[in-house]
Amino acid sequence: MRKLKVGIIGCGAISDTHIKHILTYKHADLVVLYDTNIERSVNKSELYNIPYVETLDELLQMNLDVVHVLTPHDSHYKIAKTLILNHIHVLVEKPLTIKYQDAIDLVHLAHEHQVTLSVCMQHRTNKTTKKMIALSNPNAYGKVLAVTGKVHWHRDMNYYLNDSWRGTIKQEGGGVLINQAIHTLDIMNILGGEVSHVSGSIDQVKLKDIEVEDTAHLHINYKSGTIGFLDATNAYPKDMPVELDVLYAKGRVKLIGHQLYDITEGFLNLIEEDQSITGNKFYFGAGHEKLIHDLYDYLLFKMDTYVEAIDTIVNLEIIEKIYAAKSNEAVSIDRDYWKED
Repeated sequence: MRKLKVGIIGCGAISDTHIKHILTYKHADLVVLYDTNIERSVNKSELYNIPYVETLDELLQMNLDVVHVLTPHDSHYKIAKTLILNHIHVLVEKPLTIKYQDAIDLVHLAHEHQVTLSVCMQHRTNKTTKKMIALSNPNAYGKVLAVTGKVHWHRDMNYYLNDSWRGTIKQEGGGVLINQAIHTLDIMNILGGEVSHVSGSIDQVKLKDIEVEDTAHLHINYKSGTIGFLDATNAYPKDMPVELDVLYAKGRVKLIGHQLYDITEGFLNLIEEDQSITGNKFYFGAGHEKLIHDLYDYLLFKMDTYVEAIDTIVNLEIIEKIYAAKSNEAVSIDRDYWKED
């Protein structure tokens, strides 16, 4: 049984999560690390006993099967494009890109070159997410009528000063919407279905010395008639568990962190639970392992369960149009980005 040859580009904070889960997959070998900051490469190389290279060209010569792109947001497009053109499968940390059109271009390019393109929307793999989807079956709770997401986290200036690309329009691409709340928006869109139009507002409630928003409010209208509301902020005093409240035709559930509750007559009954992680990165969730292993299973065994990039780019269209629109102006969502030749 052959093993996948895996590389990582970007040795920042999230790389530890990826390395850990690559190493637990028995049919993959993590053979190389690369970061433009050589000190970071050296540190991770010594920590995990994995070789590193000093240039992207060196990495491209290593006959890799798949590369994880874990770099600042603005570099995702260029790096992923280079990998695709070299016929290397790609897993990109969110967001796929900071520009909607760039995401479309990558999807088409990957299709053209028969390369698999995935993105780290790891909460799609959660048991709680799958349970909420299953409950929309007519034989269960039926149609989703409304979905409300709440992301109340804390990011102070130290967070932004720790990496110079954070808090900038050019490199981060935005604030709480594109960096933190995009996961919750993604699950809302899975539950709500195809988006018709969206309105909302963004603001700097607390941090005035950054270029991006720390607070956002969205109202989403789905073509099914479902409505969605998203309230997200990085200005809360501490990180709180993400909440997702789903109203069905015949029931209601509420996700609080990694636990999903059925709500009946005001009482909360636990019906599903994801694996939890501890520490100050608890909000990552535990979905990276399944997301990575699902992708590898697809590449090796064609098990069709991985997170396809094309399924997630509606999130970028929504975010980009909210950023460009006037406050509370309704904008339509096209989702007309896939045309076969």
